Amino acid sequence: MTNEQALREKAIKAFQNMQKIVIETDADFTPKGKRRALIVKHTRNGKRTKPHIRWYVGRAAYRSLEPTKENEALSLEWLNAA
Repeated sequence: MTNEQALREKAIKAFQNMQKIVIETDADFTPKGKRRALIVKHTRNGKRTKPHIRWYVGRAAYRSLEPTKENEALSLEWLNAA
């Protein structure tokens, strides 16, 4: 066994013996300016779908909601929380 292999084995053993720490929190770690809420309409099979509110974090779609007054207020609250 070479020195490099011995070091690799030692590192693997050390990693396996590490304790995993999980911290449960309600905190939001979304970077500032990465949240968007848009009203979108899509086309499926050539037909328009109903408009809905879609939340985005960065480029990824996070959640879709029906366009109601409650969901509009929730979206504004979500945007302002970042």
